[in-house]
Amino acid sequence: MSILVIDSGSSKAEWLWSDGQNTESLTTDGINVATKLVHFDQFEGLSDRMKDSDHVFFYGAGISDSVNAKKAIEILKTMGLKGYIHAESDLLGAARALFGREEGIACILGTGANSAYYNGEQLKYSRPALGFIIGDEGSGANIGKEILRQYFYHLMPKEIEESFFEQYQMTKQKLIQILYTSHGGAKYLASFSLFLHQWRHHPWVFDVLSQEFSSFIHQKIQPLHKHNPCKVGFVGSIAFFNSDVLTHLLLKNSIDCSEILKNPVDRLLDYHLKYT
Repeated sequence: MSILVIDSGSSKAEWLWSDGQNTESLTTDGINVATKLVHFDQFEGLSDRMKDSDHVFFYGAGISDSVNAKKAIEILKTMGLKGYIHAESDLLGAARALFGREEGIACILGTGANSAYYNGEQLKYSRPALGFIIGDEGSGANIGKEILRQYFYHLMPKEIEESFFEQYQMTKQKLIQILYTSHGGAKYLASFSLFLHQWRHHPWVFDVLSQEFSSFIHQKIQPLHKHNPCKVGFVGSIAFFNSDVLTHLLLKNSIDCSEILKNPVDRLLDYHLKYT
């Protein structure tokens, strides 16, 4: 039996295939059926082994109901995948990768952000995912928005503002044009979160991350943790690369963080090799 697991956020998708002995991996652009157009020429690197998988498990951003799940399945079929295709939310993928078949509160902090209580089988209680325009507290997109906001309002420390301008040559006209004429607004905003790594030890970076992560904890974890005081885990590059600030704030709020994964796809493959 061969299995293909796809973990897809808004920015990128990780593909991992196995027949139990051999493995093959691929990274492509993300597939978000709720917000993003899919350009099929970006997926020409799919191998015949991936296309011929017996089971395909797709975990994707934007899959919140059966309608979007069907959309994802049709997209994958159009790419040439022939096996039995299962489409679930990226949040369920995060929960399975973090907790297997045990309970926990699964959180995603990447380009977007989300959370839900997982009972070991299903997501039972989740906070609404409102997207980067209204919600996505703590996400790369929201962090990018805060960086840009502080840049244009001249709230950054002077040396950081000068560094930002030197690197991006950012103007209001350039920003507005890209944000309002492209389908990749969240990905574009999240790209600015990488700027923080250059000033990793500056107090300004801690303040920006603390503001965003505190909002995520307050809005997306505490309401779940209050009724289900279990372990909490994270998936996503924003959580992974800023784990020191995140875990500090979690401890401050008496929340135990069990694990932070940059990418869940390896764990998901293990899960399906074990239970499929």
